[in-house]
Amino acid sequence: MTTSRLARIGLRLVTALVLAFVYVPIALIFVYGIPVFGARLTNYAENRTFSQAAAVAATVFVLVEAEKLLLSRNNRGKGEK
Repeated sequence: MTTSRLARIGLRLVTALVLAFVYVPIALIFVYGIPVFGARLTNYAENRTFSQAAAVAATVFVLVEAEKLLLSRNNRGKGEK
């Protein structure tokens, strides 16, 4: 075997190792990672929506209770006169 033939075999071996140890794991990250990322993003969006809805409901409740309190104070003041 000549040196150039050994070099070609060595380069093929290096190419196969690069494919096996670099590109295959990157491909697997994309194959398994994208669906997981999509599911997490969906869960995040749902949680954010529910927390915003809860905040709005709490705000509405506080405003309604404050309005009731103000109305009761106004009615009490009119009845005493």
